[in-house]
Amino acid sequence: KTKNDRSNLPLQICKTKMDRSNLSLQICKTKMDRSNLSLQICKTKNDRSNLTLQICKMKMDRSNLPLQICKMKMDRSNFLQKWGKSNKDVWHMGCGCSKICRQGGLKWSKMPIFAGMKLFYSFLLAGLAFALCPAGLLAQNAKKNYRLVFYESFNQPDGSRPDPEKWMTSRRGTSAWNRWISPSVDVAFISGGKLVLRAIRNASLPGDTARMLTGAVETMGKFAFQYGRIEVKAKTKGHTGNFPAIWLMPQPPAPLHPYGGEIDIFETINDENKAYHTVHTNWTLKLHHTQPKNSFNEKVKVDRWHVYGLEWTPEELVWMVDGKAVGVYRKSKDSEAIAAGQWPFDHPFYLILNQSVGMNGGWAAPPDEHFIYETRFDWVKVYSRE
Repeated sequence: KTKNDRSNLPLQICKTKMDRSNLSLQICKTKMDRSNLSLQICKTKNDRSNLTLQICKMKMDRSNLPLQICKMKMDRSNFLQKWGKSNKDVWHMGCGCSKICRQGGLKWSKMPIFAGMKLFYSFLLAGLAFALCPAGLLAQNAKKNYRLVFYESFNQPDGSRPDPEKWMTSRRGTSAWNRWISPSVDVAFISGGKLVLRAIRNASLPGDTARMLTGAVETMGKFAFQYGRIEVKAKTKGHTGNFPAIWLMPQPPAPLHPYGGEIDIFETINDENKAYHTVHTNWTLKLHHTQPKNSFNEKVKVDRWHVYGLEWTPEELVWMVDGKAVGVYRKSKDSEAIAAGQWPFDHPFYLILNQSVGMNGGWAAPPDEHFIYETRFDWVKVYSRE
C-alpha cells in the first residue's frame, strides 16, 4: 500500500529496495506472499514522477529475455479466468494457452486495466505465456528446423482424379490391399476439397473378374522423402471388412519386401475404433523378433477427423495421433541386428493412401459386398528437416 489514493486500487503495492538506475522500467527484488497474487507493483524510494512502471522481479529463472518477468506460485486456472470474460473471449499464442493474448497482439479492450498499465501487462503476459505453455505444445506448433516440402489439399474440381503431377493409381496385385485396385473414378475422386477412396461392388463383371473395386493412390516416382515429418488428416467409415491405410514404402530401386522395410502410419480394420501403427522388416517378418516393439495401437474414433503422423529421424520412428506420440521404434545399436535388417530406414520412401477390404483368413474380415466402404483425406503435409 502506498501513500496514494487507496480508494479503488485494483493492485497491491509492495515495498522494496531497488537499483535506482535510469531504466525506463525498473526491476526490483522482493519477498512477498505469492499465494493469492494477481499482480504486485513495487513501491520504491525513487521519484515516481518519471517512472513509467516498476515491475517486480521475484525468484525466477534469469534467462536472456529482454525483460525478466515474474514467475508466481499461483493457481493458473484462476489467473487465466481473470482475463477472459467468457469462453468466447479466447486469446492464445498458437500454443494452447488460452485467454492470454492473440496471435496478432494483445487485445486490450478485453482487459480490465487502465491505459497507463498497458506496458506492464505486455511484459508480464508475455512472460507468463511462455511459463504456462507446455514445451511440447510449443514444439508441436513451431515445427522448428522443418521445411514444408510436399503439400496436398485436394482442391481439384469435384469428380476429378487427384493431381496427376503428384499421384498415380496403385497397381493391382495379389495382396489383400491391392487385389481389387481399380483406376475407376468411382473409387478414387475429389469431392468438396477431399480425396475420397472407396471399395464398392464390381458392376463390370464378367469383364473385370474382381468381386469389388477399391481405390488406391501413391506418389511412387513422383515424390519420396528420407527423414522428416509427415501428417495426414483422414477419417473412415467403420464396417465389417473395412481395411484402409496410410503407409510408406521404399522408393525403387530398393530391396524387395520386407528387406527394404515398410512403415504403416495408420491402419484400422472392420468396425474397430482403433488406430494401428507398425513397421515391417526382415527382422520382424522373417526372423520374428519382437524387440524393439514394432507395432502399436490405441483407441480412436476413426469416423472423426484425426491427424495421423510420423516423425522419422536417422535413429527412430515416432508415430503420432493429433500431435501426441503413441509409439516409438528405435534403431538398434547392435551391429548384428542392423545386418539382419532391423533398421532399413535410411533411404527415401513414397506414400500410399488406400481403401481396401479384408479377405478370408486375413487380418480384416471378408467384405460386405453390398456396403460402400469409404475413407476421406483432407490434406497431406510432408516436412523435411533443415
